[in-house]
Amino acid sequence: MKEVAHKNKKEVANAFKDWLEEKGLAIEYLDDEDTGVNCIVVKDSIMLNVSFLKASKDSLIVSGKVGIQP
Repeated sequence: MKEVAHKNKKEVANAFKDWLEEKGLAIEYLDDEDTGVNCIVVKDSIMLNVSFLKASKDSLIVSGKVGIQP
């Protein structure tokens, strides 16, 4: 991912999507008028929401939750 350091936000978002897919993660893309990319990544009991806001020059928002299974 170091090669994306000097790219614009759209290029970074596309590189990020490609990286997630290369890792074989289950990705669900969401439609959202406020984001250029908005996806949910699920792996076992971990769910991450990753988005790039359109209104910001350089934003990356990552939020998540971990489900504990007894």
